[in-house]
Amino acid sequence: MTDDQARKSYEKALRLESEFSEFFTAIVQGDTPEEIYSKVKEIVRAQSGDSTNRRIWVPAKDKTQI
Repeated sequence: MTDDQARKSYEKALRLESEFSEFFTAIVQGDTPEEIYSKVKEIVRAQSGDSTNRRIWVPAKDKTQI
């Protein structure tokens, strides 16, 4: 990756974070895809409620209003 590509990628990430920050509930960092995947699973588990009250995440084409 060139310096210019890295700069553009970083600027795009900043714009996305700024535009969608209200939807972020965690920041995941890791050195390998496996480590990142493991951390994502931990966060989903933690944010899904206790074991007696698990929420189910399902994809939806339309945005649900709550």
